Amino acid sequence: MSRQFQQHAITILVSLFFLAGIIYVDYLTGPEISMGPFYLAPCAVLALVVGRGWGTIGVLLCTLAITGFRDVLSPHFHSMSKLAMLWNMSMRFVFFEIFVLLLDRIRRDFARMSTAAQRNSSLD
Repeated sequence: MSRQFQQHAITILVSLFFLAGIIYVDYLTGPEISMGPFYLAPCAVLALVVGRGWGTIGVLLCTLAITGFRDVLSPHFHSMSKLAMLWNMSMRFVFFEIFVLLLDRIRRDFARMSTAAQRNSSLD
């Protein structure tokens, strides 16, 4: 992972900065307005450019941010049971992680097709 960080430091840092911006906007808008789909963007960039491991780190950060800023700071938090909050957090993680796994699969398939095309063109 340290080699990936050195190779893709700008992408990783920009994705984390973008995530911080989404968290801030989510905090400002409150729990009434869902910002959930915007959290997928930094995860998508990390999964497509860097790889599945960094995408999963992004998913974990997004899940914790949504739970922390939208659920815990919400005025409705006190009426939500800890079990319900844990369930919601788990379901967000699973949904985001499936998204990252699918994008990582697309990235690997594209790289494999690109390599095969380069091999075929060099044989001609």
